[in-house]
Amino acid sequence: LPIKNTRQPSGQSSCLQAMACGKAVVLSNIDGLWNHDWMVDGETVILTPPGNVYQLAEKVELLVKNPALAACLGMRSRAVVEEHLSSSSMAEAMANILERA
Repeated sequence: LPIKNTRQPSGQSSCLQAMACGKAVVLSNIDGLWNHDWMVDGETVILTPPGNVYQLAEKVELLVKNPALAACLGMRSRAVVEEHLSSSSMAEAMANILERA
C-alpha cells in the first residue's frame, strides 16, 4: 500500500482486509499510521518510507522471492486481526467506552 505521508489514518481498510485474509502487507510508514503496537515492521507488516518507490519495490520483491516470509507475516497479521480487531473485541471496546461515558 503506497500511501502519501499524512497525519490522518489512510489505507487502513485495505490493509486490515489483507491482514484478515492472512496476506503479507507492505505499507508506507506514514505519520498517521493508526497503531504502532500492531503494525510492527518485519513482524506483522513490512513498512517502507512514504514516497520511496525503490524501497517499496525492493520489499515487494523480497516477499515474492521468499514465500515462507510472506506466509509468516500473513499468519502473524491475521492473528492480530483475530485478537484485537474481531467483531467481538470491537464490541467489547465499544461497551467499555459507553460504560465510561
